[in-house]
Amino acid sequence: MINKASKFHALLTNLGARKLAAANAQGKPWTITHMGVGDANGTDPVPDPEQRALINECRRAPLNRLVVSPANAAVIIAEQIIPADVGGFWIRELGLYDEDGDLVAIANCAPSYKPLLTQGTGRTQVVRMNLAVSSTTQIVLTIDGSNVMATQSWVKELIIEVSSPTGVEAGTYTQVRVNERGLVLEGANPTTLTGYGITDAQPLADVLTLLAEHDAFGIGHVQDLRGTVFELGNPSQVWGTGTQYGVARGESLGIGVDTLGALQVTAQAGSDAGRGAVMRAFRTSVGGVVRQWAQAATGPRTWGAWHELFSTANFNPGHYGKLDEYRHWTAAQRFRAGIELDNGTEDSPEVMWVGRYTVRADVENNVWRLFYKASDGSTQFPISCDLSTRKAYLFGALAWHERNQLALGTTPASGRKALQLAATATKECLPVAGGQLKGPVASVDTPDQYRHAYGRFGTFWRNDGTNLYLMITGAGDPLGSFNGHRPLQVSLANGRCDISGNAQSATRLQHDRRINGVVFNGTADITVQDPSKLAPNVANEHMQGTYFSSAVPPTIAAISGDEPPVTISNGGNSHASAVIQFHRIGSHAAYFGMDTDNLWKVGGRSMGPRAHQIWHDGNMARNTAALGQSGWWRCGQTAIVRMRGVTQSFTGFGEAFIWFPFSFGVVPVVTLGLVTTSGDPGGGSPANGAKLEMEAKIQEVHAHGFMIGWRRVGGQNIDYVAVHWIAEAH
Repeated sequence: MINKASKFHALLTNLGARKLAAANAQGKPWTITHMGVGDANGTDPVPDPEQRALINECRRAPLNRLVVSPANAAVIIAEQIIPADVGGFWIRELGLYDEDGDLVAIANCAPSYKPLLTQGTGRTQVVRMNLAVSSTTQIVLTIDGSNVMATQSWVKELIIEVSSPTGVEAGTYTQVRVNERGLVLEGANPTTLTGYGITDAQPLADVLTLLAEHDAFGIGHVQDLRGTVFELGNPSQVWGTGTQYGVARGESLGIGVDTLGALQVTAQAGSDAGRGAVMRAFRTSVGGVVRQWAQAATGPRTWGAWHELFSTANFNPGHYGKLDEYRHWTAAQRFRAGIELDNGTEDSPEVMWVGRYTVRADVENNVWRLFYKASDGSTQFPISCDLSTRKAYLFGALAWHERNQLALGTTPASGRKALQLAATATKECLPVAGGQLKGPVASVDTPDQYRHAYGRFGTFWRNDGTNLYLMITGAGDPLGSFNGHRPLQVSLANGRCDISGNAQSATRLQHDRRINGVVFNGTADITVQDPSKLAPNVANEHMQGTYFSSAVPPTIAAISGDEPPVTISNGGNSHASAVIQFHRIGSHAAYFGMDTDNLWKVGGRSMGPRAHQIWHDGNMARNTAALGQSGWWRCGQTAIVRMRGVTQSFTGFGEAFIWFPFSFGVVPVVTLGLVTTSGDPGGGSPANGAKLEMEAKIQEVHAHGFMIGWRRVGGQNIDYVAVHWIAEAH
């Protein structure tokens, strides 16, 4: 009974302690994944390190949190959240399970009822277990994030952790250091290049020193421009009022060439009307050709782009100019770059040659055409090319070449037959009708073969000097290489013909044949029974005194595959069992074999429409026991547990609590047996039962022990009394 004197605690089970010790010794992680809660069948449980399961588990679910206690590094906190829609049970016992499903820790708690919403009330309940362990080093403190719910207390802890002051005073900083959560940890306002980490700039003192050493910039004259300078930067961008500057030979002005002469900056006029006079220029030499460049001001403090100036040194007017329509060129004129022709419409001729014939070229509907006007006034197209399909035409006939691989006999849209253009001058052509194959025209890749291409396949006749083959190309590639099939092969030496592949199912043999006594003519399948095996599905076939044997090893465990002399199978049907029938004709029949759940069973027929599992030492739970004066026994089949023991020696009167070797999980039935009397605690003999000098009585029984009371009832002075007891529970 729970009262204010009750104690609640959590401990590792013996199995959990061994696993933790092994993980620490081997340095391997140990993962605790689930928590179970139970009602202990209404009893007040006491955690027992020998437990392998809760007394009565009501729910098991993944952990919501598993952390090291912030108050004690030797304590881990395991947390489970039970949703509001789960309940209908008391919570008196807790258990932790690892990834192997073993109970590794157990605890009791004050009873708490978890209601269902259908009962008119509900709540989301947080259950935590604080477990002291020797070391948390190897315990994996991570859980499946998809199962996690954030409790209010956890959120408060996280907010405190994240929003804690960083120690940086409020203010404006040009340089800060931020942590992974975006919090500013440090702030500074450096005043030097080094403070900002800038390495590609000069300090002010160094710049002033360099300006003083003006010869390094090639400037011939220096004066104080601080009162008149509008812009200061690269020497190519320095200009002022009424001043002149020179640029040293070899200086680059940022346009990819180096200067060969001086840069002149003319004074800017006081108004926009005179700004055109402000200009700067320089010369360069590229490949031995002198080039001149100029730049003009486009406004106050603004320069335009650099422009190259042409002169007799780098420009011949005879090579440049606009060409009017039909203007003739002299032999000395030539184009150094591409020519773009555009008459405005697609089918307007843009190239023309005039002589005996006027020949033109244009592009119409993606077809490039070369055409002329014949003497009869008609327009002829000797050459045209479809640019989208890459097909060429000669006087309207589609030209066959190695690129388009047009089959002979194909009729183009014009109605004319295709013309084949041979890849080499040695190839010949055949007329559309008649003609004779001769020479290399019959050759494909080598002289020993030629092909016939039609439809989706091509066929080869090949004579390699030994055999004549009929070969086939791959599907959809009639002009490609042959595949591995050889449907016909004829020996040139003896004329023997080999045919590969399968005959059609309707083909009939010229003469019927027999296979193992069964007539076969090729028109239908036949079934031939292996004489060494039993005939399947044969009615009324009986065997008496039949002997089966095999050459397999003598032990069943050593047999593999289908080596036994008799195999009963499910015929490859995953929904069928593998059974045999035992039948006492006229009396009883039943099936025996392996069911669809792979368990050995017997049943059916005379035993009714059910199957009974066959139990053996491979699938039966074994009985366990602990011997001794105080011992126990557990039945592996019925789960009956019996315990026995002897109390300590009593004298006078009093009461004591007797602990069981381990908890039953339920309240057992306790029976008192023999009473042993003795003159001292070390000896004694059984009482004769006719006259008990002491009386013992059971006062209360729990799952983990019972309370016994005693008193002297006889006049004989018996110093010590011990009581034998037996407890049993299902």
